[in-house]
Amino acid sequence: MTDFLVKRFIKNSTDVNDPAVRTAYGNLAGAVGIFCNVLLFGAKLLIGLLINSISVMADAFNNLSDAA
Repeated sequence: MTDFLVKRFIKNSTDVNDPAVRTAYGNLAGAVGIFCNVLLFGAKLLIGLLINSISVMADAFNNLSDAA
Protein backbone atom coordinates (compact mmCIF):
# COMPACT_ATOMS: atom_id res chain seq x y z
CA MET A 1 0.00 0.00 0.00
CA THR A 2 2.85 2.37 0.82
CA ASP A 3 4.48 1.79 -2.56
CA PHE A 4 1.18 2.50 -4.32
CA LEU A 5 0.68 5.78 -2.44
CA VAL A 6 4.27 6.89 -3.02
CA LYS A 7 4.12 6.13 -6.75
CA ARG A 8 0.72 7.79 -7.06
CA PHE A 9 1.36 11.02 -5.14
CA ILE A 10 5.12 11.69 -5.22
CA LYS A 11 6.73 12.72 -8.47
CA ASN A 12 10.33 11.42 -8.89
CA SER A 13 9.96 9.40 -5.68
CA THR A 14 13.35 7.75 -6.09
CA ASP A 15 15.26 11.05 -5.93
CA VAL A 16 15.34 11.29 -2.14
CA ASN A 17 18.17 13.83 -2.19
CA ASP A 18 15.80 16.42 -3.68
CA PRO A 19 14.32 18.59 -0.89
CA ALA A 20 10.99 18.82 -2.74
CA VAL A 21 10.69 15.02 -2.85
CA ARG A 22 11.56 14.75 0.84
CA THR A 23 8.92 17.38 1.64
CA ALA A 24 6.39 15.43 -0.43
CA TYR A 25 7.19 12.29 1.56
CA GLY A 26 6.57 14.18 4.81
CA ASN A 27 3.31 15.67 3.56
CA LEU A 28 2.09 12.26 2.41
CA ALA A 29 2.96 10.67 5.75
CA GLY A 30 1.12 13.42 7.62
CA ALA A 31 -1.97 13.14 5.41
CA VAL A 32 -2.11 9.36 5.82
CA GLY A 33 -1.75 9.69 9.59
CA ILE A 34 -4.55 12.25 9.82
CA PHE A 35 -6.81 10.14 7.58
CA CYS A 36 -6.23 7.01 9.66
CA ASN A 37 -6.90 8.81 12.94
CA VAL A 38 -10.13 10.33 11.62
CA LEU A 39 -11.20 6.90 10.35
CA LEU A 40 -10.42 5.35 13.74
CA PHE A 41 -12.36 8.15 15.45
CA GLY A 42 -15.46 7.41 13.40
CA ALA A 43 -15.28 3.65 13.93
CA LYS A 44 -14.61 3.87 17.67
CA LEU A 45 -17.30 6.49 18.19
CA LEU A 46 -19.86 4.37 16.36
CA ILE A 47 -18.91 1.25 18.32
CA GLY A 48 -18.93 3.20 21.58
CA LEU A 49 -22.41 4.53 20.86
CA LEU A 50 -23.69 1.10 19.86
CA ILE A 51 -22.43 -0.64 22.99
CA ASN A 52 -22.97 2.39 25.24
CA SER A 53 -19.35 2.48 26.39
CA ILE A 54 -17.95 5.78 27.60
CA SER A 55 -14.37 4.45 27.59
CA VAL A 56 -14.54 3.48 23.90
CA MET A 57 -16.02 6.88 23.05
CA ALA A 58 -13.28 8.61 25.06
CA ASP A 59 -10.68 6.64 23.13
CA ALA A 60 -12.38 7.80 19.92
CA PHE A 61 -11.94 11.42 20.94
CA ASN A 62 -8.32 10.66 21.81
CA ASN A 63 -7.84 9.57 18.20
CA LEU A 64 -9.50 12.77 17.02
CA SER A 65 -7.13 14.86 19.12
CA ASP A 66 -4.21 12.88 17.65
CA ALA A 67 -5.43 13.87 14.18
CA ALA A 68 -5.47 17.52 15.20
